[in-house]
Amino acid sequence: MNDRIANQLASYRTRLDCLDQPNHLAIWQNQFPQAFTTKVAAARSATQILIGAAAEQSAPIIGSAADKRREEKELEDAAYTLARALVACCTDAGDLTQAAKYDLPLSAWRAMRDEVLIQRVNLLESDATALASGPSSGDANNYGINLAAIAHLRKEADDYAAFLISPQAAISNRSELTASLPLLSRAAAILFDQVEDLLPQFSNTPLGIIFVGNYRASTQIIDRGHGSLPAIAPPNPA
Repeated sequence: MNDRIANQLASYRTRLDCLDQPNHLAIWQNQFPQAFTTKVAAARSATQILIGAAAEQSAPIIGSAADKRREEKELEDAAYTLARALVACCTDAGDLTQAAKYDLPLSAWRAMRDEVLIQRVNLLESDATALASGPSSGDANNYGINLAAIAHLRKEADDYAAFLISPQAAISNRSELTASLPLLSRAAAILFDQVEDLLPQFSNTPLGIIFVGNYRASTQIIDRGHGSLPAIAPPNPA
């Protein structure tokens, strides 16, 4: 959220705070003109929508990447464990071709990224399932190759796939929220302008005049940004 939107949002909050003061509420709430109460409610709702969007836009997105890394590691560990069991089983059965497909160190699984890892895990799942459900399933089970181990691998693969695009999705969502903030702020500003259009009708009593003055003072937008840089002293003429 940039300083301009932050300043506008602070202004909307200040206006609502002014309206919500008990002595002011007694003057305008559910009083004539009734449209004033309706417009204040609409402006309040628009401000809450803007607050929610600004909070979501400002939230850190590093959590998505961290979740993805966690799920990736869990999948790599599960794949490596089942792959080593398959290598041992196939080697003892004399199927060195099948064993060679998965004779990889853990670092090799760690080096696989995204779709490459998913595709290799899918192949491992298929080959392990063939062993676990084939005529030599009893021997495979002795090595830890069974439906439970395969189901665990599938769960980790599904968990990882769910986070595969989450960092990119989070970045895209933030971009959309950033683009929406000026529109949401403008929608709130229009409603507050309509509130101010009806404001003069409360100037028919001394307390009403004070209320109108206080509200108009609250509409001033104060720059709460980073401020200007300090002045740089001119060089020494000497």
